[in-house]
Amino acid sequence: MKTFVFSILSFFILSVNAFAYTYLFSEHSQGVAAIADSNGKILWAVLAPHPQSVDISKDGSKIFVSYLNGAIMFDKDTKSELWRYECPSVVWRGADTDTAKRGDIVRLQNPVAQILSEDLFLVGNEGVSKLLEINSKSEIKKEIQAQSAKQIPHGEFRLASKTFENTYLIPFLSSSVLAEYSSDGKLIRSIKTPSGVVSAQRLKDSLTLAGGLFGLIIYDGDGKEIWSMKSDAIAKQLGMQKPIVICGAKALPNGNILCATYSDEGCPDILEISPADNKIVKSLDFPSYSHFSAIRILDDSQKPIDESAAKVRLPKEISL
Repeated sequence: MKTFVFSILSFFILSVNAFAYTYLFSEHSQGVAAIADSNGKILWAVLAPHPQSVDISKDGSKIFVSYLNGAIMFDKDTKSELWRYECPSVVWRGADTDTAKRGDIVRLQNPVAQILSEDLFLVGNEGVSKLLEINSKSEIKKEIQAQSAKQIPHGEFRLASKTFENTYLIPFLSSSVLAEYSSDGKLIRSIKTPSGVVSAQRLKDSLTLAGGLFGLIIYDGDGKEIWSMKSDAIAKQLGMQKPIVICGAKALPNGNILCATYSDEGCPDILEISPADNKIVKSLDFPSYSHFSAIRILDDSQKPIDESAAKVRLPKEISL
């Protein structure tokens, strides 16, 4: 069990500079997808086995969660399962690992869950480097075949997503590459990240916010790093010795970044960071949860904010 951490210093900084928000998140210690407010109060929760990505419908009535071998759509009010996507089993052709050898029959894993429209959803198949657009009957409507340097059954890629520009961002954790593919499946760019990349969000001005083992980085439209707050710098501000692993990271309406940490005892689960001055302005640690994954910013009525307007406040010396 962990203790709730909310420093007095963070409170006073927050009152001047931060935004009262609600957010949807997933975590691994209990296998939960949940909604919390900016003070860390849990407003809604549902169990899901090893959840990764999470999303919510525009009207706030349904929540889509990826689990180890598929994805589940939940009715938010009743928490009942509306439908489920299950990953296929294949003859393994990737690298030999502790859990899969070439020639084995392997059930693929899925770290992706995104609601694209009323009956169109994004999921993924790790190990074969695929993103799939499916309907609620699990019928494949579109397939994006990506290329991975390391085909492994777990951790090949993480929180992939379709952007508001109709491209696909795929964080290849295993090979430390952030790839972007066009709507017709062509590689647009491939960015080598300092270490494993877990999440990516397209911002305004063709910027991309990435989170991973390295911390946080913002890249410009050419794939050049223009801002960062590395994991050791985050740890130093928190008074911790070990670097902090960032998973989901999203731009807040106030220009700050809300991010989830993949950490255990003693480390906050949720951080709000001001990129304008590279400071942590708030930290929250949940008593019963740890090892957070995805995050999705909601409005006061628990509906998703429009991510096409996402923008962060960068230091004044950074000109776009």
